[in-house]
Amino acid sequence: MRDKETKHQCLVGYYYETGIAKAKSVASHIVDNFFYEGAPRRKVLVFAHHQVVLDTISMRRHSESTESEENYRYALSHSECSAIGLRSIRIDGTTASKSREEQCRLFQEDDDVVVAVLSMTAAGLGITLTAATVVVFAELHWNPG
Repeated sequence: MRDKETKHQCLVGYYYETGIAKAKSVASHIVDNFFYEGAPRRKVLVFAHHQVVLDTISMRRHSESTESEENYRYALSHSECSAIGLRSIRIDGTTASKSREEQCRLFQEDDDVVVAVLSMTAAGLGITLTAATVVVFAELHWNPG
């Protein structure tokens, strides 16, 4: 039984570490492929599972972890995002219901809000983001069984 628990913990750890390893590349992929100079205006949904991945993609520091601080230096900086005119929303498990509605409205109606960074569990059902033209999955949902 211990072996099974240890394997499970290792797999969960690998899932987490894989998300962190991909976050910088996902952020770069979004800008390089959808928001280059002269690109047609698009609205992009970005789904991820782990908070640190959401933090990196949304260019925020995660206050609880030094791992994400190291990862943050690889993420796109706020000034780079401002320079290319990216505005975004974020919905995760900490987003209040009223704020969630406002975030969705902004994404749907404000032409300047072009990226929605979303938790798969918190934003996977019951919200309308039909203004999006592109969906990117930074991480896929995974249940280690």
